[in-house]
Amino acid sequence: MPYCWEALENKSLRAYHKVPRGVTGVLLTDISETVQPALQKNDVLTHIDGHSIANDGQVVFRGDDELLDHEYILQGKGMDETVFFTVYRNGESVTIDPCKLSFIRNIIPRWPNVDHLPSYLIIGCFVFLPLSYSVMNSSKNVGSHLRSAYKDWQYRWSQDWENKEELVLLVDILAHDLGFSYIREWCCATKYNDVPLRSLAHLSELWLADIQKAASSTEPLFARISLEHEEDLVVDVKEAAQAQDEILRLHQIPKAQQFPTTNPMYRFKTT
Repeated sequence: MPYCWEALENKSLRAYHKVPRGVTGVLLTDISETVQPALQKNDVLTHIDGHSIANDGQVVFRGDDELLDHEYILQGKGMDETVFFTVYRNGESVTIDPCKLSFIRNIIPRWPNVDHLPSYLIIGCFVFLPLSYSVMNSSKNVGSHLRSAYKDWQYRWSQDWENKEELVLLVDILAHDLGFSYIREWCCATKYNDVPLRSLAHLSELWLADIQKAASSTEPLFARISLEHEEDLVVDVKEAAQAQDEILRLHQIPKAQQFPTTNPMYRFKTT
């Protein structure tokens, strides 16, 4: 859905938004950039494709006694199909110019690995994945903080992603001295040496750049990875790089990172 809405059955809510008695519809509380500026926050959506919307969000489906949620009309349309919205705005009814529906990206993809292997990154003995629906439901170790973050980010439009492309999740700490005493699994990584992370690939770029710096430096270089609701991870870059092959061999992992490209035939590109 390209918007969030609230039923307009409460008298106080209607009075606050100055909705007159004869107007029925739902209050738009948040709007995706895909339908802006056609729809605006605090519009009262009264009709979709000429179908009148009741204050509880339902529309007449067939006859007079079959009702459906008005979202059904949009869910039955394909990408690039045209939809006609009518809203009550600033004291008058406004029919919006025809809108074309477009794909709405989600920072937490539901099926991220369609037709290709998953992405991952191993820094020393620390394993990172992009946060997705399938990853969230693959383990019983997901704590309340991560579930709360998942719920929050799942309902954010792309314009509210704070320059992120995806969320980076620490999922495991492989057995090795580098991870001694660290217990940090299943939390979001937010920064690398104070640089806000945009994606898993961004974390990889920062890490590989530090490996090159460490190789030519006589002074120790440290990577500090900030985690949400947990203490930072700190790792000696040179030691981690030197131990990488041993860690991969010990845990039978073929390579330290993987960023496969998506199937070009997959219709809805996420970038």
